[in-house]
Amino acid sequence: MERQTVDFVKDPFGCFLGEEQRSLNFQDAENKASDLQLMYCGKERCVPGHRYGPNKRNLYLLHVVYSGVGTLFVNGEYYHLSKGNAFLLYPHVEAWYEADLTEPWSYFWIGVRGVDADSFFTEVGFSKEKPVGIVHQMDNLLLYINKILQKQDYTIEEQLSRSAYMHLFFANLLRGKQEEAHWGGPLKDLGSHSARVRAYLDEHYHEDISISALAKEMGIHRAHLFN
Repeated sequence: MERQTVDFVKDPFGCFLGEEQRSLNFQDAENKASDLQLMYCGKERCVPGHRYGPNKRNLYLLHVVYSGVGTLFVNGEYYHLSKGNAFLLYPHVEAWYEADLTEPWSYFWIGVRGVDADSFFTEVGFSKEKPVGIVHQMDNLLLYINKILQKQDYTIEEQLSRSAYMHLFFANLLRGKQEEAHWGGPLKDLGSHSARVRAYLDEHYHEDISISALAKEMGIHRAHLFN
């Protein structure tokens, strides 16, 4: 695979400029005493029908769907996922996931271990019974993955930088969950709010209404209007 210098401002996913996949493995490099130990991370633009698994892992592996569509199968359940969805693969739990044939997904991932990992992922809304969710600030999350991928050496400085960006990644993940809780929890669809949204748009159709203004008027987080 040919490597390229990537302008992450013009193309934040990076591999869209020709790299179909880019990843780094730090399994033997990170501090074993860390509460959250970075094992590996990466990003991939999948080809149609690309499947990974079924297999099991000995760590927590979080995927965030950046674009496209795909399917996850775990614990006897199928989950059809798209942009803004995330799925967590738990240690020693078998799963497979597959890109859509017509609109294959692109995603980024981060794998960690640590004594606090399970409680952290519970805090941000994941569980073995509910291994999928919605994430916010997706561009920020991808930014930190890109920062980690740029730190390819095994010096102490680079290891500390990777650890710092990993913690910033999870801090943003947690912040998004806290904002979601503040606005009343996730809405996979607008449910009881949908009629109010339609009525408001019908009444104000002649106005230039922004997503932020509509969310404020409805009393919900703006991210829910994209779901």
